[in-house]
Amino acid sequence: MKLFLCIPNTWCRIMKLTIGQLIIAILLTGLSYAKDTNGQALLEKTVTITIQNEKLENALKELSKQANIKFSYSREIIETGRHVSVSAKNEKLSSILDVLFKSSGIQYEVISDRIILTKTKENQPGQIAAANVPNMVVSENAFSVTGTVFDETGIGLPGVTVRVTNTTKGTVTDQQGNFKLDGVEATDSLSFSFVGYAEQRAVVGSERVFNIKMAISQNTRLNEVVVIGYGTLRKADLTSSISTVDAKALRDLPVTGIEQALQGRASGVTVTSASGLPGSPVSVRIRGIGTVNNNDPLYVVDGVPVENMNYLNPSDIESLQVLKDASAAAIYGSRAANGVILITTKKGSKGSPVVTFEGYVGSAQPWKNYKPADADEYLYMMKSIHGETGAGYLNAKAEYDQGFNTNWWKETVKSALVQSYNVGINGGTDNARYNLSAAYFDQEGIIKPSGFKRISVRLNTDFKLNKRVKVGENLSISNQVTENTLASILQSIQLYDPLVPVVDPARDQSDPFSKWGNSNITFGSSPKALLARQIGDSRVLRIVGNVYGNVKIVDGLDFNTNFGVDISRNENKSFSPTYYFDPSDQNTVSSVTTGALSRNGWVWSNTLNYTKKLGRHKFTILAGTQAEYNETHGVNGSNYGQPGNDPYFQYLDAGTKDPRVNGTATEWSIASYFGRINYNYDDKYLLAASIRRDGSANFYPGHRWGTFPSVSAGWVVSRENFWQSLNMPWFTNFKVRGGWGQLGNQNIGAGSYTSFVEGTIYRRFVLNDGDIVQGYAISNTGNRALKWETSEQSNLGLEFGFFNDALTLEAEYYNRKTRDMLILYPVAATFGVSSPWVNAGTVSNKGFEFTANYNGSAGKLKYTLGGNLSTYRNKVTSLGEGQPYVESVPGSRVTAASRTAVGHPIGEFYGWKTNGIFQSEQEVNNYVNSSGQKLQPNARPGDFRFVDVDGNGIINDNDKTAIGNPHPKFTYGFNINLKYSSFDLIVFLQGSYGNKLFNNNKYQINHPLGFDNIAAGAAYNAWTPDNKSNTNPIMSVNDPNNNFRASDWYVESGSYTRIKNIQLGYSLSSKALSALKISQMRVYISAQNLFTFTKYSGLDPEIGPYGEGDVGKRQRLIGMDYFTFPQSRTLQVGVNMKF
Repeated sequence: MKLFLCIPNTWCRIMKLTIGQLIIAILLTGLSYAKDTNGQALLEKTVTITIQNEKLENALKELSKQANIKFSYSREIIETGRHVSVSAKNEKLSSILDVLFKSSGIQYEVISDRIILTKTKENQPGQIAAANVPNMVVSENAFSVTGTVFDETGIGLPGVTVRVTNTTKGTVTDQQGNFKLDGVEATDSLSFSFVGYAEQRAVVGSERVFNIKMAISQNTRLNEVVVIGYGTLRKADLTSSISTVDAKALRDLPVTGIEQALQGRASGVTVTSASGLPGSPVSVRIRGIGTVNNNDPLYVVDGVPVENMNYLNPSDIESLQVLKDASAAAIYGSRAANGVILITTKKGSKGSPVVTFEGYVGSAQPWKNYKPADADEYLYMMKSIHGETGAGYLNAKAEYDQGFNTNWWKETVKSALVQSYNVGINGGTDNARYNLSAAYFDQEGIIKPSGFKRISVRLNTDFKLNKRVKVGENLSISNQVTENTLASILQSIQLYDPLVPVVDPARDQSDPFSKWGNSNITFGSSPKALLARQIGDSRVLRIVGNVYGNVKIVDGLDFNTNFGVDISRNENKSFSPTYYFDPSDQNTVSSVTTGALSRNGWVWSNTLNYTKKLGRHKFTILAGTQAEYNETHGVNGSNYGQPGNDPYFQYLDAGTKDPRVNGTATEWSIASYFGRINYNYDDKYLLAASIRRDGSANFYPGHRWGTFPSVSAGWVVSRENFWQSLNMPWFTNFKVRGGWGQLGNQNIGAGSYTSFVEGTIYRRFVLNDGDIVQGYAISNTGNRALKWETSEQSNLGLEFGFFNDALTLEAEYYNRKTRDMLILYPVAATFGVSSPWVNAGTVSNKGFEFTANYNGSAGKLKYTLGGNLSTYRNKVTSLGEGQPYVESVPGSRVTAASRTAVGHPIGEFYGWKTNGIFQSEQEVNNYVNSSGQKLQPNARPGDFRFVDVDGNGIINDNDKTAIGNPHPKFTYGFNINLKYSSFDLIVFLQGSYGNKLFNNNKYQINHPLGFDNIAAGAAYNAWTPDNKSNTNPIMSVNDPNNNFRASDWYVESGSYTRIKNIQLGYSLSSKALSALKISQMRVYISAQNLFTFTKYSGLDPEIGPYGEGDVGKRQRLIGMDYFTFPQSRTLQVGVNMKF
């Protein structure tokens, strides 16, 4: 059944015409606009501008914006505080500059793409002759100094003012950044100043040549442009909560996806991996968990919404912003209830082609190794449980006498290679720019088979057709391969009998599936045998891209159109071979299973953006529409009875019996209208408001449309006159901001409002006469009353800047409430059909966020310190008329240990409380109720003592209670960046505090069952009459006390601090590289997940939502550890080069 929201035919016609024109323009205009613009052409640009009694500095900023040029000057030389007036319409830039600088003693010169402002020759502050200055004596010890000043990327910087401090003696760097200054003495200090950069100083001493690298000024950071929904905004003008992550920090990390690299780098963002194996799912949560359903944020890459970011090459990222509050994200409406992550990829830049190479290679292994019981402890356990004459012990003794002592962890888990290579070329002219990159990433798994490979290519181009029209495209093509591995392999590794050999010498060594050692005690095949049978992989070919156009209709009014696609082709294949160990562990019929899923999605947005400045008033108004469409088509087939296990039989058509095939299809669409206004008065009072109206095909007509408004405001207190009178020059910035808004969520399956009746081969019945009759049943229970889930958010933030913003602080409080939550309504199994989707319940998240950064220097040492800390308190305030979710981890023998109930957080741990272990029969007899009856009549010494929580004198299900909160009290990240001369050091750590973890594994690895292996020490530390432990109960086949029910024995602290990344780098000098035609080269060594500090007894404290089941259940099983592979510690060496 097709379910979609009708998109007007007019849109489709316009779309076809517009996109076609854009594609033709992009393909045909490259050569036409390939010529460079010289300095004279820059000055001949026509500009329309009106400035009335404004500061010269403000006038230059406006000219820079209107003409898309850069001015370079020193405030010490150019008096930018004087007021000027000019009015021009379509005048040449040179004419406007002549008017501005008339009789001012200022001259200008075009160098590269900059206009350098200096004093006229007669007013130069440079080499002053002593004869012209009264009472000045020239020292006989004076000499000349020379040098070069570089920008932050190592390129020579023209127009930098170089002067002797506390004098008027100075000069300006030339086009290559070189300078010479005469009359300098050893006791002097030099200062280097340039607009947009922090002043640098150097003591002369015995130095005669100076190479100075400038650093971006902190004041400049307030003028940085931040990407917001459908546009950009100065950071200083933001009234909402947006975190910016440094793209450079993500570049050299050995991770499969950008999501993992975000961990700990932005306040309010929690990132966890389902497993340490390559390609494992990653959970990203922004400001808590807002629903018991899907909590994934919206990812937008170059304006195109995408499902995930694992196709992206980290080196392609130019900027990354996280929209956290409703006022920032509401412009995305229905897709933004869980926050938005915006990514902009690198674009071309004007200049000769620049080639870059980035590569690293490393070795990965688990940061923590598991220690299983050895053969001696295993035999001791079997003897303790079964007795010396028991069959279990006798079988174990017979195996033990063979002399094998296999550590399956060491035999299975190995070091793995990780490598990444990226080549890029970037360049262009004024009218045509390009950025091309190709990358290869390969991360082997620490078990075989497991691994992830990705090949990606990206091409971004843009063309200026004339002074009003610009077009471009961003195209990414990637192919990734993930090897099949067994999800439960860690369970087998930890539990398998250590008394058998890895390979059984008595078996056919040429059979890769049956040669392995096999236990007569532990059920199933060994870990090596299980892994040998994992044959196949999953492959994803993905194309994500967009074409766009920008038309300047009139000055201040722009039209933007953007058409994007996200197309993927997924294929998965697995082969199950024949093998034989014993009658209970064999497979006599091989099989092949193959699946293919095609996904086609497109999004088309059109916006009008109007910007106007009237005196001190600035307005930006946005209006737009968007249409989005997605369809999927899937087919799965299987066939059995292949003639053999050889690779050329591992195909569907090689099967000989019982072929099966099925298919699926989905279709959905959204149509949207939105608008936003930003207002700025004198850079002191800021206001932003937006509204979006979305219509989704996931709801029945009458409930499809939702409206999502937002408003936010800011007050820059530090720009008030009264603030200046407080005489606090060290307190440079103080801003108050706040916002409110609503967001929507429609993340449910297409057609959820409709009931479906299906047949399929699984509902066929054979009657007594042999006839086959097709049966039918309701496969989906529809609900036509479904409507939008709404997330309402409010927040209040403070921003501080100290010491010229060298130290910045941000603090924010937020309150997020989700209502009309979309959930699968729990129904009894006797209902006979699936759970229907309903709107039921509310969830609340409240918390604080703190961010701090400090930039400083001490001589040649430059340093940056930064950190963030986030809290959230999660609480379910309503589930409608539904019952609490009481759930278990699939496969775990510890049942009903997770509960989502009103008044409690999502996924709270649920079970019995313990109060130690009975040490004697007397203690058992003394544990009675008010009537003198035993509270635990089946208990014995060595059993757990359970608490009568409700005090009714009986230990039963009514005593189950909350035993742990999986949500942290706070999460944090901290980074240190040091640079001394050519060396740099980066240290990044992150962690979590106050959360609990439920260690399901203890049921098996700390609970001797008499057949599976256990953790080292578990048998020796168990309670016995001679070893009266108060933490580990008695070993016994029988358990009349049900010791291992869900209880607080499984609950442990999940707090940890992890040194996530340490990187030491060295940048080679340009002199050493010049002969090799290399402009920049940095080599480094790095360690990922180097150390982890935690009290958790499991393999890794980084446990997020569970990795299997429907998306809602995975979220509700947060903090449940069930044989989760640990994160890998990776050591690597790498190099970054620019040619």
